[in-house]
Amino acid sequence: DSGKDAKDAKAVKKLEKKYKKEVEELTKQLERATRKSEASVKVQEETNSQLAERIREVSTLQTRLHGLETSGSEASIELERLKHIEEELGELREEAAAVEEKLDRVEGMYQEEQRLRKKYYNTIEDMKGKIRVYARCRP
Repeated sequence: DSGKDAKDAKAVKKLEKKYKKEVEELTKQLERATRKSEASVKVQEETNSQLAERIREVSTLQTRLHGLETSGSEASIELERLKHIEEELGELREEAAAVEEKLDRVEGMYQEEQRLRKKYYNTIEDMKGKIRVYARCRP
């Protein structure tokens, strides 16, 4: 029995060694898996942080886009208003040109009237002088 006990003790030690090695190997694998898991968690946290940042950027850009669309529509309205004003300005310029042309004609007519008035005045004055000469009494 003692030989059998010794054999059993040897077998037990051998099995203990084998299982101890397996436990150490499994512990190492567990540590590696834990490190990989921790690294994955870090990467996931960084990714989540980047995702949150991108979501904020998208929100900011959407706000800016809405503002630009609003200002674009306001600019479009302002452009239409300016086109209308430009059309009115063109019409007013045409009217001003017509009025200026009419003013030139009226000034020409006024100058002609002044010339004729002066001519008639001088003719009347000349006739008065001749009448005086014909009607003068000698002293």
